[in-house]
Amino acid sequence: MSFIAAELGTEATLGPENNMILQGKFQGKHIERLYKKYLEHYVKCSNCKGYQTRLEKDASTRLYMLECKACGASKSVAAI
Repeated sequence: MSFIAAELGTEATLGPENNMILQGKFQGKHIERLYKKYLEHYVKCSNCKGYQTRLEKDASTRLYMLECKACGASKSVAAI
């Protein structure tokens, strides 16, 4: 939610049914493009192309690490 709000430069809140509510008018294709960008950078494993990953913040380095449960690969990703 914070990724999409930051990319659009707007406020976002959670609705009563856990749906994201954005302030402003946006076309669906823009939201879809941002969703795909988020998946590519913060969910999809760059090694095996799988989606069985976990995003964690490393306490010692304070970097966000994307770790794949399927192949064991890991990489650092930019903070949102």
